[in-house]
Amino acid sequence: MTSATLIFVQNLPRIARARLYDALIGRIDDLRMQAKNRAVEAVNTELLDANWQTGRYIVEFEQKGQIRAEYGKFLITRLAKDLTVRRGQVSAGLTSYIRKFYLYFPKGGTVSHLLSWSHYYELLTCEDEMERQFYYHEAVKQKWKVRELRRQIKSSLFQRLALSTDKKGVLTLAHKGHPIQKEEVCREEKMRIARYAARLIRGEDFVYLDAGTTTGYILDFLEETGATFVTNAVSHAQRLAARGIHVLLVGGTLKGSTEAVVGTTAALMLHDYHFTVGFFGANGVSRSAGFTTPDVNEALVKKTAAGQCRKSYVLCDHTKFHVVSPVTFARLSGKTILTDECPEEFRDVEGIVVCP
Repeated sequence: MTSATLIFVQNLPRIARARLYDALIGRIDDLRMQAKNRAVEAVNTELLDANWQTGRYIVEFEQKGQIRAEYGKFLITRLAKDLTVRRGQVSAGLTSYIRKFYLYFPKGGTVSHLLSWSHYYELLTCEDEMERQFYYHEAVKQKWKVRELRRQIKSSLFQRLALSTDKKGVLTLAHKGHPIQKEEVCREEKMRIARYAARLIRGEDFVYLDAGTTTGYILDFLEETGATFVTNAVSHAQRLAARGIHVLLVGGTLKGSTEAVVGTTAALMLHDYHFTVGFFGANGVSRSAGFTTPDVNEALVKKTAAGQCRKSYVLCDHTKFHVVSPVTFARLSGKTILTDECPEEFRDVEGIVVCP
């Protein structure tokens, strides 16, 4: 900068000098951010390529040695242990996922560098090829961050879409960030179940109301009542309180995607209550696994609350039957299922009520 320019700048009004300085800071910041982004992209590309090649080496080693499945598990554990000695912490779980990475994306050219390794890690949790490819293409097209991809997988967007008659509408809601639940898939059936359940509540009842779409619909049909409610759903508690109904909200960890309170603290609080009746939701119902839900912390709260109920109702529309989610919270015996339609294979099971 010449002396004449310096004098000119010094003589500028204070606001103008501030604007010049802000512009300078902005240009420097943009330049550094661009460099950082290019560096991150380069590191991501190298990491993806390295993990893909590593998976390829493992699979080719197994194939050449004609390794049986039981030895394959031992190989992963041994690799993780030896690589940890050489390069620091490398878990057997990570090594297993790297192997999956190559098996699920065997053509290196199909691996998009628009997604990070963390994206692929989430995709590898999907065992079904069609489901995995759906989330892969949506993540690329919609530019989902890892957290958003994880949320969509956990909300079972693919399954909801497959069952919905309004596929475009479901996708639109998902892309806008709304959690997709089966409300959009079979709303009328859920309403019918909820209407029936609401009639079972008496004025003197001490009610546990589980978080969920169908349990929430009970409030649409609930008449003026002297019953006291305990719930782990923030939205349920707000609606009950707004109507002047006595309600207690369980304390604990708030799950952002569902606004349900879950975890050990919530379960401990529920141990002190003795409910006359409880209404529960479930993600799956099967003869072998019973009532299931995707989240272990949700399962803990459901299981504890059900154990404190004199009478328990599980509200399940027909799409929940023959579905098994990761965690069981109750067996079929001792619970009454309220549903819109009972599958043939469950008609000999006691305690199933088809709601009119």
